[in-house]
Amino acid sequence: MPNGTWFVPGAFCQRPTVIRTRPRCRTQGKAICYRGGGCAVPPGRCTRVHPVRTVLITGASSGFGTAAARRFAALGDRVIAAARRTERLTELARELGPEVVLPLTLDVRDRASVERLPAELPPDFAAVDILVNNAGLALGLEPAQEADVGQWEQMIQTNCTGLVYVTRAFLPQMVARGRGHVVNLGSIAGTYPYPGGNVIELMPVSQSFAPFQVQRGASR
Repeated sequence: MPNGTWFVPGAFCQRPTVIRTRPRCRTQGKAICYRGGGCAVPPGRCTRVHPVRTVLITGASSGFGTAAARRFAALGDRVIAAARRTERLTELARELGPEVVLPLTLDVRDRASVERLPAELPPDFAAVDILVNNAGLALGLEPAQEADVGQWEQMIQTNCTGLVYVTRAFLPQMVARGRGHVVNLGSIAGTYPYPGGNVIELMPVSQSFAPFQVQRGASR
């Protein structure tokens, strides 16, 4: 088994669970088994394995972002947790382990900071395999004619422009390696509008085209 390979529940595991501890597999000293209790397969015999991946998650300080960080960490992946709220990222790294989570203070609206990011990551986290564009927000409930244009700008810059900045920054390395995944999260408001939603309801429509374009480019 290559170094850096992690066990995940296989087809015959009866009760797979997500755990946050990192026990060593009894049969592979350099691998970790993430099996649930009561599994009928002997330790170390799970058939589904994947190499350790590096996952960059924006908006990782709360909500879906934090949940995704915990999930990927439980599967044995390395996580770059990026967000504006440094203290929450520090707590997440303390919870999951500094060798697993790299807390990164980042505002996705800051184009210069985003463009520098790939070159500034430490070696163990430099090759991003999965990008999760999760950063986003919704502001204001006023009718469109009374809405704060500044809030509209903040939403567009974070939810759309920031997504484009981060994706563009990490696509070159994915294409060069011939592999990589980009996951874009959008608001359900695009399907179920609500009074005062205004700009936020248009964003999932524009984001829905991105995965197909990225998939074609990164697969060549």
